[in-house]
Amino acid sequence: MTKSKDNSTEIDLIAILGLYNSGSSALSGVLYYLGVDMEPLENYRSYESAELSPRLREWWCEPTPRMGLSWSELKEGVCKEDRIYFLKQWIGSKMGAGVKQVAIKHPLLLLSADDLLEACGTGARFIWSYRPLNESIDKLTERAWWPGGERFIQTALWNKVKPFVERLGENRKLIIAYNDMTDETKTFDRLNQISEYLRISPTEKQKMDAFNYIRKSVRIEKPAPRAG
Repeated sequence: MTKSKDNSTEIDLIAILGLYNSGSSALSGVLYYLGVDMEPLENYRSYESAELSPRLREWWCEPTPRMGLSWSELKEGVCKEDRIYFLKQWIGSKMGAGVKQVAIKHPLLLLSADDLLEACGTGARFIWSYRPLNESIDKLTERAWWPGGERFIQTALWNKVKPFVERLGENRKLIIAYNDMTDETKTFDRLNQISEYLRISPTEKQKMDAFNYIRKSVRIEKPAPRAG
């Protein structure tokens, strides 16, 4: 794999971190509408990578929805060396295809955040879709995917993401509060903040598409403000 002088891979890898139901899907949709490469996707609801999501579920033994939990789940299912090897090969395939920037998202990406750092070096940057832990637990409970296991799952992910983000350098992380992103009076400020962090220059149409996507996602009923 080609390396730059600072020992990073020559790709800008953006990892979107967030607990289940913490707003990371909405944030990923925003990046998609701003023009960031996220293909191929499993679907256009969760914006999860079709190439990485099945691996992450295997690596971290994601519980089967509505089938109950066991204490062996959300534990390591594949050794670190194999995970990093796969990630390096995946990154290499993107570089070989001429991809310069790519974003990926899945809740279990939190558990492989350190794997990404080792596989991609300083080419990896992170956006945390922040939502308070108790809110994330409540929203996951509403889904009824893992009845009775919501607090265990969300707390395990929270205990991983918070210290990980805290130890990242300021130039390698961006924290976007879900409640800010979905507040119509703050949405465009967040879009501009995200664009600056990603070093991209979306068109006004792309910004409006991103705003309208958020507006639709959270059913904002007020008229859209100027993009500005």
